[in-house]
Amino acid sequence: MTLTATPPEAGTGPDDGAVVALVRRRLVVLVALGIVLGAVALVVVGERPGHRQPGTVVRNVPLALSCPTATSCTAVDDEGNAVRFDGTTWRRAALDAQAMTAVSCADPGFCVGSTLTGSVLYYRDGRWSGPVKVDRWAGSYLDAFGLSSITALSCPSRDFCMAADVLGHAFTFNGQGWSDAMAIEQDPDYHLDVRQGDEAVSGLSCPTPTFCAAVTAGGRALTWDGSSWSAPVTLTPKDIIGIQELVELPAVTGVSCADPGFCVAVASNGGASTWDGSAWSAQVPVDVASAEQGSRDGISSVSCPTPSFCMAADELGRVLTFDGTAWSAPRRIDPTLGLRSVSCPTPSVCVALDDLGDALVGRDGTWTSPRFVDP
Repeated sequence: MTLTATPPEAGTGPDDGAVVALVRRRLVVLVALGIVLGAVALVVVGERPGHRQPGTVVRNVPLALSCPTATSCTAVDDEGNAVRFDGTTWRRAALDAQAMTAVSCADPGFCVGSTLTGSVLYYRDGRWSGPVKVDRWAGSYLDAFGLSSITALSCPSRDFCMAADVLGHAFTFNGQGWSDAMAIEQDPDYHLDVRQGDEAVSGLSCPTPTFCAAVTAGGRALTWDGSSWSAPVTLTPKDIIGIQELVELPAVTGVSCADPGFCVAVASNGGASTWDGSAWSAQVPVDVASAEQGSRDGISSVSCPTPSFCMAADELGRVLTFDGTAWSAPRRIDPTLGLRSVSCPTPSVCVALDDLGDALVGRDGTWTSPRFVDP
């Protein structure tokens, strides 16, 4: 399935610099609104002690995280940097990119990161490459949720990655190069004239090169069998979200698959759905308070290293776990901020990022204090 649309001609859309400037302005607004709404939320949930020193300048905020092992994590930030963790120390490397959007690591020696302008960079055995243009369509577009260009990556091996974008396109990597774009939904709702829509891919997980699950901002889930995408299944009804509302998260925020027979998708309304190898379950409310009281609303991320263990993170700075049967009650690990991303290479080790770039490391249920990893 190959996308047949013609990419924008030169001179007909904003240039890369304009795109980055626009998205950075949107990110500044999102952070500012998150801080304001977070302050309001304190009235609801109680005062929380701060951990950042007054006067700290917030820059280089990590936006995405991938941990292939317990002693290897990579985060990428809004200033075009990668930050790598060896189990003890975080170290930053400046990349040849203006800003990053997603990252996925097949192993400690191989990662792929994506940029706001539709390019990818490769980390191979200690060194990052320069940017390689992959997505000619989405680099000029920004949706109502602040999603732009390549929005999700998943690399189960060095010879296979899947990338997806804000326009609902997907691309595969075979170890050498990238495929043409695939439109994962045949009847998209995206209107390029107003740059608003709901088929942006908000989450992607490929446990093997022949199976992927994707979720969209509009609340749908699809699976890939190595050659084509399934019909979309609605997990979260579109009418429960305000597609025009800047500060809301997408309807479905993330998905993680331990294997082709088990995935979990999480939603901004505090719900979760599971994939059993043939169908998605009805959504179950597991963290409703996060949607009612969060600074950006709901569950933001999920990571499932095995079918009997998943961890989800929410916008109240809390995590909750799934044992294959039931979800635990949420537990706050960040006293001040909402959590943006979580990655668990094993059931006993998880790493989380909060909304302003602090990392927390959990080992056997004990979490470190938040630490700003990218000064």
